[in-house]
Amino acid sequence: MTFTDGTMAHADAVIGADGIHSVIRKIIADDAPQFAGTKAYRGLIPAQRLPFLAQDELAVKLWLGPQRHVVCYPVSAGRLFNLVTDVPSGDWRAESWMTEGRVEDYDPL
Repeated sequence: MTFTDGTMAHADAVIGADGIHSVIRKIIADDAPQFAGTKAYRGLIPAQRLPFLAQDELAVKLWLGPQRHVVCYPVSAGRLFNLVTDVPSGDWRAESWMTEGRVEDYDPL
């Protein structure tokens, strides 16, 4: 591997966990990411607002449903919970980590 500062490293394996515009993906695959038709809502919630989850602060919680899921897990030494939902997006395809969601856009199926 050669980094932007010119340094090099050798490895038996490289994990490309760098997102949709992955540098590693461009090296190992000759394809483009495909739109999955879903959008994710993400947020951080103080643990004290979720006492039913904080009882087992190290557990990852996963709720699955038709065309939807919710994942919740502790971060910041258990002070916060990261919450991620994945829901159908229809035609909405904004690619951003900062686009705000609106309740009016929610489609309950």
